[in-house]
Amino acid sequence: MLLILYPLIAGSEELPWPVWTYPCLVAGVAVLAGFHRHQRRLAGRGGSPLVEVSLFRVRSVGGGLLVQFLFFIPVMGFFFTFMQLLQSGLGMAPLEAGVTILPWPIATTVAAGLGAAVLLPRLGRVTVQLGLAVLAAGFALLAMTAATATPDTGWLAFLPGVLVGGAGMGLTVAPLAQLTLEDVPAGQAGSGSGLFNTVAQLAASAGVAVIGVIFFPLLEPRGYGAAFGVTIWVSLALLALTVAVSFLLPRRPAAPGA
Repeated sequence: MLLILYPLIAGSEELPWPVWTYPCLVAGVAVLAGFHRHQRRLAGRGGSPLVEVSLFRVRSVGGGLLVQFLFFIPVMGFFFTFMQLLQSGLGMAPLEAGVTILPWPIATTVAAGLGAAVLLPRLGRVTVQLGLAVLAAGFALLAMTAATATPDTGWLAFLPGVLVGGAGMGLTVAPLAQLTLEDVPAGQAGSGSGLFNTVAQLAASAGVAVIGVIFFPLLEPRGYGAAFGVTIWVSLALLALTVAVSFLLPRRPAAPGA
């Protein structure tokens, strides 16, 4: 991941990209493939691999981890670029920028409880798909606000988009975890849970790198609001892809006690 992410971040500072970034990216893919092969062989010999690659063959796990990865790239990229927009673009103080984003985790917490406890038993994986649609709506609202924002724009202008986006994230994350780990064998529960969280962290790093690569080169010719809008369009495309992949998830969670 270092061989892949570092060139994306460092290379975007110079256009055209330095020559060294390309072999570095290729080496990263090769090392990742070699790591996967090593872990598979280690498990085949009865060893204790760092990553239990056999879990990827479980449909709910493989599909759920892919949804997790695709979902967190635009979300974490959004957090990064949104803070850049608020502080560097609109001149907000760190405290005001923090107050602006504060309703997001509040809405996420409320919606996560609603999604996991109320909607998931009734709607199954549709809950995740609904959450992705609501998140996309929140992103769109924030992009529209950013397009006309000035240094005089206060945090209240962003509140609708922040609340809707936070609710969409909450409706997605909690049901997604439950559906992804649905079919993990009891003896591999620790490996499945660890893999789920690890993928989220890797996607967060990739999100900052990938969305940052798009965002920063656009600042000088277009400005913060327009650059943020472009990253939102990319994020919406990724969310649409995530919805398509979400059909790999189980339709419904297992009945209690199953």
